[in-house]
Amino acid sequence: MGTIIQSVEAKVGKGRVLFTLAGTGTFDREQADDERYRFPGGVFDMRRAVSLLNIYLANLYGKGNYIENHPRHRNLFFNRRLISEQRIDFEGVAASCRRFLVRPFGRQDRHHGA
Repeated sequence: MGTIIQSVEAKVGKGRVLFTLAGTGTFDREQADDERYRFPGGVFDMRRAVSLLNIYLANLYGKGNYIENHPRHRNLFFNRRLISEQRIDFEGVAASCRRFLVRPFGRQDRHHGA
């Protein structure tokens, strides 16, 4: 995975790409995680994340849907037309999104262990 990231960053430029990682398998919610690792776990809700991200961005940049979600593709897309019309720096919007998405707002957290 590191090789892929380095290759993409080399081609488009470091800091000009946003990587997301999503699982495609299933899991048993009832099965306990191995508590010795104390990994946070949970379910990422794409619709909730998009809604919260748009609320966050509207608070920073003004009313609008800055992020669009296409459930069929399971991707997030920037509304570049709105960003351009608002005369907002795209890099600033992308940086705001990165800061927001590393927070646990879009998922239901579970922490195990003492």
